[in-house]
Amino acid sequence: MARPRIPISKKIETNSIRIPESGCWIWMSTIHESGYGRVCLGKKPFLAHRASYEEKYGKIPNGLMVLHSCDVKSCVNPDHIFVGTQQDNMNDKVRKNRQAKGISHGNAKLTKDQAREIKFSSETSIKLAAKFNYSASMIREIKNGNLWKHLENKA
Repeated sequence: MARPRIPISKKIETNSIRIPESGCWIWMSTIHESGYGRVCLGKKPFLAHRASYEEKYGKIPNGLMVLHSCDVKSCVNPDHIFVGTQQDNMNDKVRKNRQAKGISHGNAKLTKDQAREIKFSSETSIKLAAKFNYSASMIREIKNGNLWKHLENKA
C-alpha cells in the first residue's frame, strides 16, 4: 500500500525556519549544490522555492524563472518569490549590485590598482597597453568608464 502523499504546504512548514527579522523562511532540508532548497513531490525532486511559489500562486508560466526579492537562495517564503524573465533576473542583479565586477569577475586580467592606474592615467592607451600587456581597445574601455566603472580616483 502506498504511503499518503504529504502536501507541499506541510513540507514547507516542517522543513523551514522562519526568520522574523527578514521574513525569510529558510529551507532546512536537502540543499542542492546550487544553494537552493530541494524537495521531493512524489518521487520527483523540485527546487523548494519553485514548489512554494506554485503552492501559493499556481503554475509557473513557461519561459519564466522564479526569482527571490530577498536574494536568499534557500528562502521558500512565497511572499519573497516572484516570476520574471532571465533579463528581469539580470536587471535585478545589477540594480542590487550583486554582479561580479573588477577582480572578482572571472575574466579579470588586471588588479584593482592596475585598473585604477589605467583609468585615471594621462598616458595614451597605446603606452598603457604596452605597460600592462593588455590590448589598447580594452585600455580605452577602462579609460572611458565602460569597464571597471565602479573604481574611484584615490586622489
